[in-house]
Amino acid sequence: ANPLYEAKGERLSLGYGEGTADILLEKTGPLAVHLRDGKAAFSLPFRFEAMIAWKGKVLQIPARTRQETFGSGVLTVAVTPGLDEGWSIRLNAPAVTLRWDSKPSLTVLGQSIGVANMLSSMLDKEASKLVKRAEDALNASAKVKEHAQVQWERLHHPFRLNDAPELWLLIHPLSTGTPPVTVQDGRLTATLSLRSTLSIASERPEPLPSPPLPRLHAMPKGTTTGFLLNVEALLSYKALAAYVAREGIPPVDLPGGGTVTVDKLAFYASRGRLVAAADISGKALLSRPVSGRIYLHGTPR
Repeated sequence: ANPLYEAKGERLSLGYGEGTADILLEKTGPLAVHLRDGKAAFSLPFRFEAMIAWKGKVLQIPARTRQETFGSGVLTVAVTPGLDEGWSIRLNAPAVTLRWDSKPSLTVLGQSIGVANMLSSMLDKEASKLVKRAEDALNASAKVKEHAQVQWERLHHPFRLNDAPELWLLIHPLSTGTPPVTVQDGRLTATLSLRSTLSIASERPEPLPSPPLPRLHAMPKGTTTGFLLNVEALLSYKALAAYVAREGIPPVDLPGGGTVTVDKLAFYASRGRLVAAADISGKALLSRPVSGRIYLHGTPR
């Protein structure tokens, strides 16, 4: 048995009377899922059976009956999927519809009393329970929060951008958000946004302490996706000197004859300018030895 809904002694109002019923709603086939136009629709074929005890009046004649009735059709629950602030999938605004292939009814004094509307009304009340079961199954399968937690922790570790010069990117996450989930062409898509500051360093920084995964805040529909990027770049003087040394500085010809080479180079800042101090050695005119230190300064662009 695959019961979707089962109740004993359910009180109900039918036609011109009232009664109680033992009800069984059972699925008879696989679940079909349709994703389109911003909605997710879950459809199940079902069979219905009930033992109904009824009493009332038919054509002003008091009557009572106890009958078993059957029916079949398709149950569809349409929802609007989304993510809540706790990173859980939610199926919002459920709407239940029943399409009957065979409608159940009672026959009393030759008159047919339909019970299909009664079942539709009962399932509207039960929709939240059915949707909750679907949410639990989806969250157990998708594990959205668990995957987000792993990526959140990874964000707090530095990323190597370049080897020569050595450059590292460090992300400082601030908050996360998501526009409404899109449902189209058989696909459900959740887009996440990350608000953060970025810094670039020339030496590997220590990983940032990873705070708890933040709550997910809702963003308005139609939010433009893309990047707004502000990057703080930190390049140490030591790393700059090492990069220049690796690239190599060719010998410099001196006016009047002779050449010098740069043996050592250092950088520092002075009054808002970058200063390069170069230790040089070589030979001047008539092969006279030359050595010393020269300074160059300017504003980097």
